[in-house]
Amino acid sequence: MKKIKAKNIIITLIIASLLAGGVMIYENAQIGIKTHTFRVLSDSFFVGGALIVCVGLFALVSGAGGFDALSFMAHKMTYFFKRNVKQTPSYYDYVEERRAKGKKSIAHFFIVGGAYVLIGLVFAML
Repeated sequence: MKKIKAKNIIITLIIASLLAGGVMIYENAQIGIKTHTFRVLSDSFFVGGALIVCVGLFALVSGAGGFDALSFMAHKMTYFFKRNVKQTPSYYDYVEERRAKGKKSIAHFFIVGGAYVLIGLVFAML
């Protein structure tokens, strides 16, 4: 099991808080926070958490190799436009090289995103 770093959780918390704050500012400009405080808090935490969970799902699919073909195509195009052309690796070699690098932990996306979604649901029930 990969180790979850506190630095990753803190950075994800800051980003989720900025997203929630942005939604809160937007909704405050639209409807006014004074009359619908809990609704605005619920929306802002839920949207911030849902976006962080979506980023985690995107990273999960990418780590599983869902975007290897697109990545290889972009890698191949960089070699195509360079002046000094050298032999590019085959798709199989490219994928094996990416797999050998190792995977990073993405659990912090789901921990922080899930917590923000739960906080949003609690505010929705109030």
